[in-house]
Amino acid sequence: MSFKQGVLGGIVLCLLSGTALAGNNLSDRIKALQNQQDNFVSEQQREETPASVSDSKKTGEGASVPAPAPEMARDFLHDQSVQAYEKLGAFYMTGTGGVDRDVSRGLYWYHKAAAAGSSKAMLFLGLAYEKFEEAPIDFQQSFYWYLKAAKAGITVAYLSVSDLYLSGKLGVNGQEQAAYWLQKAEVEADPPLLYQISEKILTHPELGFNPLEAITLLKQASEGGYAPADIRLAKFYLTGNIVEANAKLGEDYYQLAATRGSVEAQYDLAVVYLIDPGLKNSRKAVVWLQKAAESYYPRAFYLLGQLYAKGDDAPQSYQRSYQWLELARLSGLTKAEALQDQIKPLMAEAEIDQARLLAKKWQQEHPKKQITSSKTQ
Repeated sequence: MSFKQGVLGGIVLCLLSGTALAGNNLSDRIKALQNQQDNFVSEQQREETPASVSDSKKTGEGASVPAPAPEMARDFLHDQSVQAYEKLGAFYMTGTGGVDRDVSRGLYWYHKAAAAGSSKAMLFLGLAYEKFEEAPIDFQQSFYWYLKAAKAGITVAYLSVSDLYLSGKLGVNGQEQAAYWLQKAEVEADPPLLYQISEKILTHPELGFNPLEAITLLKQASEGGYAPADIRLAKFYLTGNIVEANAKLGEDYYQLAATRGSVEAQYDLAVVYLIDPGLKNSRKAVVWLQKAAESYYPRAFYLLGQLYAKGDDAPQSYQRSYQWLELARLSGLTKAEALQDQIKPLMAEAEIDQARLLAKKWQQEHPKKQITSSKTQ
């Protein structure tokens, strides 16, 4: 019997004959659900009544039009589609859709979805059997479902297989296998996954990759528009780590990420312009800090406050300093208030009031928008 056949056999036994998975009795509940599927469906139909709708809109002569009802588990019980199985799995795993949270029932429906070809369900089962405390931990099943998901087109699952080998969870010294699956992931990877693979290469030298391979992957991710890769490359070229130091290339990669909307890059680039002797440019620093501030980045508010207080890299203005520090304080940066207290004795009361008004006006002119983090692009 092949390894794959053995793993699949274990899953079938678990679902149909109730074979116990070590350390957890949830497998028995999954078996019970499989054996009583018809009863389960009819039971849900009896127990789940339409939810009351409290929110309604009045129209015409006092007629009440119910607000749209949320999706409910009962709506999908007779639906034999993959999407319905996924929905039911999600409802039970999260305790939404009018049902109580029940991990075993959630796993049951995800198994149904996976058997019907859902690559998302395959990936979810791989994750569940590897990491969910409430699920029957089984690394062989996790490996099987990750591999199924990868072959179904979810390339990131190859990275999960590599991680399983690297962690030793499969009971073998898996460095060679981890490297193999990492290379498999690289072939079909999109920019975010290329970035993740590069991080694995850099943080696990025991895999035997040349660190320059990580640089190549980062450049490919950068060419694909992924700002975190731009930032990583910028830091490497500015510090001379792995690659030969090149301040101009470092600046270029930071600018690329900054223009792509990364607030982290906008802030970091400003700091580079303030402290790097070869790239120092106070004017550009203030421009990028103000750009980061438009995304309500507290550290940008605070640094602008510092610059205007000191007067070295921006025209000294305690009023403008207090304004930026007020915005930092309102954004939750507690140390901003301490710096405000330091400059208060140097200001007239009217200047302080004006600075607070300017901070409010700035907020009105710059509606808050979601920060673009380098970790999520």
